[in-house]
Amino acid sequence: MASDVGLPRSTLGTERLRADIRLPRWTAEAWGAIALTAVFLAVSCWWLAVDRHVPIFDSGLHLEHAIDVNRDIGAGALWKALTLSKPYPPFAYLIGALGIAIGGVGVVPPILAENFVFVPLLALGCYRVGRLAFGSRAGLLAVLFALGSPMITAQFHVFMIDAPETAMVAVSLWAILASQRFSHIGRSALAGLIVGLGMLTKEPLVLFVCGPVAVSAIRGGRGAWRGLVTFLVIAFAVAGWWYIAQYSTVRSLGSEAASSGHCRQRTQ
Repeated sequence: MASDVGLPRSTLGTERLRADIRLPRWTAEAWGAIALTAVFLAVSCWWLAVDRHVPIFDSGLHLEHAIDVNRDIGAGALWKALTLSKPYPPFAYLIGALGIAIGGVGVVPPILAENFVFVPLLALGCYRVGRLAFGSRAGLLAVLFALGSPMITAQFHVFMIDAPETAMVAVSLWAILASQRFSHIGRSALAGLIVGLGMLTKEPLVLFVCGPVAVSAIRGGRGAWRGLVTFLVIAFAVAGWWYIAQYSTVRSLGSEAASSGHCRQRTQ
């Protein structure tokens, strides 16, 4: 209170108001990553405004799934919407269904919803991993590389689940690294939540996170077991129900992938 002595009340109120609305003290690189994300989203909006092609093949298939999920939820068939056997998990389709619920049935609403959820997650994961590894500048370059990739750009201009999977991989890796080798219980719980949602996006995500999880657990030593158990329990609670319900489908996919790889090796 002593620091307030001698200041007119109007001046003091103005200073407090400025402090309340002051922008977060992020680095220039962090603001650069935010700007790149905003530009990417703006380009997606422009693209969808001028593009008139009809979704076919995989993009049409995934778009149809999102419409089906929206219809099932509207009809009260929630379990049917959540246990797709297409054979893909439901998270990306739920985001698409949210876009349809807001903007109506069509091509643009689910794609926009996917962009506005998963593009920021992709940028966040890339920036944070780069920053943890080599500093803020590396984080900005990681965002630039990810959002500047032609494959990512093309995937986010249609309704597909590969780009959302990529986003969930990026943010999952950041959450795992941020857990400090599973020594921090709260961060380990957050990592479990994110990885669980990633596993509900597409099954192969486990292949990208199992290595970092194993290395973090091993390097964490005996002090990591509580965080690791927390991580595994929450990840299973979030995603395990779908894999139990779709066990036969997931198992057949694994068998097909293994046999396909074996046949390819023989032909070579």
